[in-house]
Amino acid sequence: MLKDEAIEMMNAMGKDNVPFVFIINYDMTDCRVWTVDDVPDGVLFNFEGFSNDKAMKSTIMPADILWDVKAETEEAYRRRFDIVQRHLRRGDSYLVNLTSRMEVATNLSLRDIYRASVARYKVCSKDEFVCFSPETFLQINGGKISCCPMKETIPADAPDAAARLMASRKEAAEHATIVDLIRNDLSMVATHVTVESYRKAMSHFFPDAGERTLADILHANELSENNNAREYPGVYKVHVDYSATTSAVVITTYHPKRVESLQLVDADIDYSYKYADRTALTGCLERRGDCDDVIIVRNGLLTDTSYSNIALYDGEEWLTPRRPLLAGTMRAYLLDRGLVGEADIRPSDLRSFSSVSLINAMLPLGKLTVPTASCVNIGPAEAGH
Repeated sequence: MLKDEAIEMMNAMGKDNVPFVFIINYDMTDCRVWTVDDVPDGVLFNFEGFSNDKAMKSTIMPADILWDVKAETEEAYRRRFDIVQRHLRRGDSYLVNLTSRMEVATNLSLRDIYRASVARYKVCSKDEFVCFSPETFLQINGGKISCCPMKETIPADAPDAAARLMASRKEAAEHATIVDLIRNDLSMVATHVTVESYRKAMSHFFPDAGERTLADILHANELSENNNAREYPGVYKVHVDYSATTSAVVITTYHPKRVESLQLVDADIDYSYKYADRTALTGCLERRGDCDDVIIVRNGLLTDTSYSNIALYDGEEWLTPRRPLLAGTMRAYLLDRGLVGEADIRPSDLRSFSSVSLINAMLPLGKLTVPTASCVNIGPAEAGH
């Protein structure tokens, strides 16, 4: 079935508390959804013991297992790897899973592989594919949705497995990034989204690993001469999530976002405090069209982008909107030192300015600027040419 039909069916079954199993291919052109009782005979699944494979007949595994992998050449992989690195450094993305399709010659059937695999989650569709994973990605219990992501992996019985993962700069950076991305994604479908226990999934597999302190995380992210991220030496983004009862710190190596155009969007939203729930801001960002980000217009006045305050330059001075969505720390710093002034700025006023500077704790004044000519949807007579 098609994606929209599958989504409608899963939403209906979820609303009625009907257990179901679904399989969706990568580009979502082939979606299959069944109630647990209607899963066809050719499909086997086992999700932490919840399964339909109890009656699976035992088979004799070959005495000599053939497993011949035809991997892509190092040159071909390097070419794709360099493309990913280039876009990461430009800020086009924060996390990319670079995978390869490889041919495998084997004398095992897909069901043999399914039966032999040891994993929390596994599924097999006869003569099509087999899949297995150790990761509990999303759970919904008592109306609460939670996620315990994993990134870098290692055999659990490897010597000093937990310590090696904890000391890995690669794992620390990937884990921090996926936590931040998932927090943003969950904010689109849930409220009161917080990070309650950083790297909880790792402590689940290695109970003696413990939690990491802020000093531990900073040390693990410390850049060395051999680190490819040294083009941003010593610059980190520290995200602190806290409530009355919980707190968590997520630290990532800072990669500036590339913003060359801004779409003006009208929105009556409140973001006077820096909430973990960014649903309203995400909704505005989704309306950016072909632009890189948005300027949110509230009550006819310019406010902020989706992630920063702004200041506009008229050739003589910088002015920041008098009524921002969030009175940020960099904005307060610049005002306190007289480096910017305040003004009520309407979309029609943009013709009086030449550029817009995005400002936040990571972006000082003038670091990232966008010509007002690249501000879209302000009316042909109002464009800042």
